[in-house]
Amino acid sequence: MVKILRVCFKNLSVYKDQSFTVDLYASDRVMHDETMFHVYNSIYTQNILAFAGINATGKSTALRLLNLAIRTVVENIGLNDVYSINANIITDGTEMTITFCDDQKIYELHSYIGIKQSASGGKPQFYYTEEILKEKPLSTASSKNSIFDFSKITGSSTIRRSELDSGMKLVLKQDDSIAILASRDNGSIVNDLLTENYVNLSPMLGETPKEVLNAFDDNIEYLKTTDDPSNGIQWKLKFKNSDHVFRTGNPIELNRIISAGTIKGHALIGRAVTVLKTGGYLIIDELENHFNKEMVHMILELFEDQDTNSNGACIIFSTHYAEILDFIRRKDNVYVTRKTDGFLSVSKLSAEFRRNDIKKSDLFLSNCLRGTAPKFRQIQNLKETICKEVK
Repeated sequence: MVKILRVCFKNLSVYKDQSFTVDLYASDRVMHDETMFHVYNSIYTQNILAFAGINATGKSTALRLLNLAIRTVVENIGLNDVYSINANIITDGTEMTITFCDDQKIYELHSYIGIKQSASGGKPQFYYTEEILKEKPLSTASSKNSIFDFSKITGSSTIRRSELDSGMKLVLKQDDSIAILASRDNGSIVNDLLTENYVNLSPMLGETPKEVLNAFDDNIEYLKTTDDPSNGIQWKLKFKNSDHVFRTGNPIELNRIISAGTIKGHALIGRAVTVLKTGGYLIIDELENHFNKEMVHMILELFEDQDTNSNGACIIFSTHYAEILDFIRRKDNVYVTRKTDGFLSVSKLSAEFRRNDIKKSDLFLSNCLRGTAPKFRQIQNLKETICKEVK
C-alpha cells in the first residue's frame, strides 16, 4: 500500500511565500493508546487530517492540491484528469514534491508543471516539463528527520523523466507522471467529495444496508442502486409508509425526494467503506455539511478505530466548525488556514500551540491563534447594512 508522507508545492501565486506544505505522517510523538498506521520504526501515518479556518481562507484550495498530489501517486491519474485543479491554483512553473513509501521503499517525486493554451481556445492543458523520482530503502529511515534525506544513501537511485528511453516516452503521456514506475501495483483507492454534485452518486451499488439509510432517514424502507450499461446509474426508492416505488435515473429527482443529508450520507458512507478496505484516502470539503455533530463524530471514529481501519486509511477534510476538532486527539494533524493581505497560508496547529489543557475549539473561536475567527467589526458592519436594507 502506498502511504503519502508529505506533499509540498512551490510557485503557487495564491500562497504566502508561494509555498504549500502538509505532512501526512505523525511529526509529534505517538502514544501507545493512539490508533495510527505504523510504517517503520517511529514512523506513523495519520488516519485523520483536518483543515479549519474562517470563510475564504483556502480550505478548499488545500484539499484540491492534496487531491491532485495523492491521485498522482496512488491512482496514477494524469494532470488533466484531476477535475479539481485549475490555472488559478496551479501556474506555469509550479513544482510539486510528494514523499511516499511503498513496498519497503521511500520515494521522493519532484515534478515541474507547465501549462499550455489549447489550440481550440478551450481550457489550458497541464503537462510535466521535467520529473525526478528518487528511491531509497525504507530501512534507511532510522528517525523522522531522516525520512526526507536522500543524499549519499546506499541503495538509492534516481530516475529523470527527460532521460527515459524512447519507448517509455511514447507510452507516457505528457500529463502522466513517472510515479507510475513506483506505484503502478498499488491497490489503494482515493475518493473525494469536492464538487457540488457529489451528493448524487455513490459507489454503494445494489441494495444499501438499512442501517446506513435509517441513520439518516428512518422512514426509508430500501434504496437500490444499479449501473445500467445503456442508461447509467438508476435508483429504486421506497418509503415505509407508502406502497409507491420511486424509479429514476435523474440525480436531481433523487435530491427532490430524499433529504440532502441522506443523499450525502449515502455517498459518504459508500466511499468511506471502499477506502477503509484498501487503506486509501477520503477527501471531503465541509464535513459537517448536512450532518449533526454526533454523525460527524461517528465518521471520524471509523478512521480512528483499529477494527474498522486496520489498513491505515486516511480521511482528509475541511470544516468551519471548530467544535469538530475536539473529537481529534492530536494536534499535528490539524492545519490552520488563513488569508493575510490577500495571500493564503496553512500551518500546523501543534507548531503554533503546544499546550494540551485547552480545547482546540476554544483556541479557534477565541481568536487566540489570530485569524481563526471572524472580525467583530466586519460582522457588525454586515448586521448594520442588513438593518438599513430591511427598514
